[in-house]
Amino acid sequence: MKKHLFIILVTIMSTGYLMAQNAASTAYRIPLSTYVHNNGTLESGAQSAIERKMSSMATINGYGSTAGDFALAAEGSLVDLSTTATVPVRYVASVEILTLVVNTLEEVVVDSKVFSLKGVGSSKEQAAINAINQLNPRSDACVKFMTDSRAKIETYYKHQLPNIKAKALSASDRGDYKLALAILGAVPESLPEYPEIAQIMTDYYLKMIDRDAAKMLQEAKAAYAKRDYYLALDILGRIDPMSNKYPEVEALIKKITDFYEKEYQIAEKERVEDRERMIKERKEDRAEAIALRKDASRLEELRINAAKEVAISNAGILSLERQNKADFFKVLLATIAKK
Repeated sequence: MKKHLFIILVTIMSTGYLMAQNAASTAYRIPLSTYVHNNGTLESGAQSAIERKMSSMATINGYGSTAGDFALAAEGSLVDLSTTATVPVRYVASVEILTLVVNTLEEVVVDSKVFSLKGVGSSKEQAAINAINQLNPRSDACVKFMTDSRAKIETYYKHQLPNIKAKALSASDRGDYKLALAILGAVPESLPEYPEIAQIMTDYYLKMIDRDAAKMLQEAKAAYAKRDYYLALDILGRIDPMSNKYPEVEALIKKITDFYEKEYQIAEKERVEDRERMIKERKEDRAEAIALRKDASRLEELRINAAKEVAISNAGILSLERQNKADFFKVLLATIAKK
């Protein structure tokens, strides 16, 4: 009964709480998520030690971190704890780790094994951790357990291939290409049928990126029509180069870059023309100034005219001054008349 409940719990949790397995990818790894159940007999440090051991057992023995239909589940239990007659006191912990390879989809145990371990430490938790660390993922017992499980998992996937392909096709028909790829991605590469699966995955991937590319290409064309070339280039830059739509992407990018090149050339030409015109005007001004100095009478005439313009522009000042003087004499004469 306890094992059955444990399987159900693993099934529920395997899609949520998955420990990442960070080992470098190796060819023909079988997807296997890992999960450790806490029954309350071990402290957090010991639980973490079991999690690390399960991760090592999976990666060292040829399993990958991609979540599929299977999980390596473990439950650690502290079955005995005693102390030594030494000073200081040392703790002796006996730990059992129930390890299961579970088909989470069908809630079936593929294989199981109990590892009995013992460790000594300065505290209860340290003793339990030292016991768990005695589990060697490369030991004959671990390797046999994981190898036997691998063979059973491969057999399962081989028999389920028609159903797996049908589920992936259904997801693809709905346009959910990511789900379709996730379904097919659980199939072990070690199966003889895997090349066919890989081709189907490639087809779904191309459909997905072509669909996304078509949508982004329309957005980029709309931005281009509005002459928002920066936005257009930003959108085009997010399109996957492996898409069949990419020649259209390159064509639009070329249009934009050609436009910028033409604009640059026009701007550069105008800049050069402006500079040449300014130089020409400066030369003409200088030539005219030299000619003026050579023609004294004309120079004098120009000076007189310039002086007149200044006089005219400042005539208001003189009128005001005259008005002030007229007012002064008017007051002065009125004062004399009173006398």
